[in-house]
Amino acid sequence: MPVSREEPATRAIRKNLARALALPVAFKAASRFEPVRKLMAFDRVRVGLVAGTVGAAILGGCYFIFSFCVMDALNQQGPANAIATMNSINIVIVNPKFIAAFMGTPLVCCWLVAESLAVGVGSSTDVALMFGGALTLIVGEFLETLVCHIPKNDALAAHKGGNDADVWARYYTSWTAWNHVRMVASLATVVQFALALFYRGARLGAGYGGLP
Repeated sequence: MPVSREEPATRAIRKNLARALALPVAFKAASRFEPVRKLMAFDRVRVGLVAGTVGAAILGGCYFIFSFCVMDALNQQGPANAIATMNSINIVIVNPKFIAAFMGTPLVCCWLVAESLAVGVGSSTDVALMFGGALTLIVGEFLETLVCHIPKNDALAAHKGGNDADVWARYYTSWTAWNHVRMVASLATVVQFALALFYRGARLGAGYGGLP
């Protein structure tokens, strides 16, 4: 049987025609994934915001319980028992689960501050909220704990007895007041990060329409 031999020019024409017909299909398929591609480009910031929101919520909830439950319950006990129980709490709370939230959340916030400065804090509403929320937690929760609560806890642990009533009264009043501060700071960060996620979704075309 005779073998059909196609001219090189004919093969080239057919190849180019096939490519030309395939391009619209390829472009149409790619266009469907364009929103996904755009969102994926910003996933690391979104993940950081979600992680920061969860971490700040955990910390805020922990401080809320101390402000409105634990400290009042301790204050109902005798001063010596309250001091001993609080010292025990301060030892037990240094565990991997709490430290993961206490140290991990400020680290995420430091990274979000760096990301905000890199793109410009005033470049968009979500970046401004991200910067504000991260800074609020770093200063109002983490640094406040290092400067205020840890020294107070160390002083209480060093107390060897005697004048327990005055020692506990001063500790309870000051510690609880400053705990309100870091509780509010943590919850304020939750609100700012949640709004940052909303505005970021709007800005990247998630369907909320034209927000800055």
